[in-house]
Amino acid sequence: NITNNAGTGLTVNNTKTGTFTLSNIAGVVDTTSGTALNLDPLLINLNFATVSSTGAAGAGIILDNVQGAGTGGNALNIGTLTIANSGQQGLLITGGSTGLVTIGGGTITNSGGASVQVGEAGVAGSGGTIGLNFAATITDGSAGPLVSLFNTGGAIRFTGAISGTGPITIDGTAAGSSVIFAGNTAINGSTGTALSINNVAGTVGFTGTLN
Repeated sequence: NITNNAGTGLTVNNTKTGTFTLSNIAGVVDTTSGTALNLDPLLINLNFATVSSTGAAGAGIILDNVQGAGTGGNALNIGTLTIANSGQQGLLITGGSTGLVTIGGGTITNSGGASVQVGEAGVAGSGGTIGLNFAATITDGSAGPLVSLFNTGGAIRFTGAISGTGPITIDGTAAGSSVIFAGNTAINGSTGTALSINNVAGTVGFTGTLN
């Protein structure tokens, strides 16, 4: 279990040329005024009952060039995720990451950047082939994006409710990939484009309500 105030909960910055694997069976991460997880780059098989980040100056969670090393390609499994008032993204996955990230429930609220972002705009392959099963809710009244997906090649599925004023942006998906919004999605009061879908070669679907 990790608890920290005014600092990152768990940081791994692997600068070595060899591979490095980080794994655990269970645990809790709770940070105030700090990022909960900042992992770059390594093999991971991590499992947490709860992960919480409140008031981080940067992103709540950063996964940069990680690879899933667990059963079924598991990279990160979080039972309940709580991210509030982060200065940048709530959850950021980038660097061509692979494997499976599962968020069983919880909330992301009022992020300074995108509540959930996979990949980077204009960076080919940055979204990797990550599989994301995201069952937490997203609520954000700021102008920052609700969801931003760039250059992705995996299966991404949102089952929790999503609501706020910021846009949802999908730009660049590979053939055979999928992006599914299965929960209720409500974009209210956006001052620009509310929903933007471009350069899509895979499947994009809204199987829940879209308002």
